[in-house]
Amino acid sequence: MANKSEVLTVPSKLNADQVAQFHKQGFIGPFEAMPTAEMNKLSGEVTALLQTKPAPYPEEGWHARLIPRHHNRF
Repeated sequence: MANKSEVLTVPSKLNADQVAQFHKQGFIGPFEAMPTAEMNKLSGEVTALLQTKPAPYPEEGWHARLIPRHHNRF
């Protein structure tokens, strides 16, 4: 894993340890470091993609639409 100074590359309200923890857990964020306009654009793109997915995706929440229903049988 990269050292803390390599992980924290943009200004953030979080300290380097907190950002490193996000990355260790597999997140690409935290997104609070992203400019608001850029975050709103990205959020709109993600929402548009999720709302246009056809069935058979589950509809229990927007995040559930990422997983095909046949993966939820177990």
